[in-house]
Amino acid sequence: MIGVLTLFIFSFGNRLYGIEVARTMAFVTLGLIEMIHSFNIRSEESIFKVRFI
Repeated sequence: MIGVLTLFIFSFGNRLYGIEVARTMAFVTLGLIEMIHSFNIRSEESIFKVRFI
């Protein structure tokens, strides 16, 4: 799922803005998704159900 979303964002960015921006968009997407995933696997509850404070 992470790879498919990253490739989709890369394709979208490549069509609209060019290869340099598409690579940046894919890198940022991959980084953000991995950060969300790491917070999500920390606990039994979903990241959207857990309080941060």
